[in-house]
Amino acid sequence: MDYFAQLKEITLAQRITDLRRYFGSLRAMGRVLQVDPGHLCRIAQGKKNPSNKLLKKLGLEKRVTYRVRGLT
Repeated sequence: MDYFAQLKEITLAQRITDLRRYFGSLRAMGRVLQVDPGHLCRIAQGKKNPSNKLLKKLGLEKRVTYRVRGLT
């Protein structure tokens, strides 16, 4: 079975790390995806929010989840 077909949820940072390893470097990844490597780095560190266009380039879709907290 394909590795990516097995994935259901992944963090943005993990996806960027996986793609960086696949392409060999963040610079090579940026060149292929036509995205500034510095921008990818800031997104992986959580300093910037990715656009929907970038998420699509990374092969991701945005999902929002909520967790129920105990009532006090």
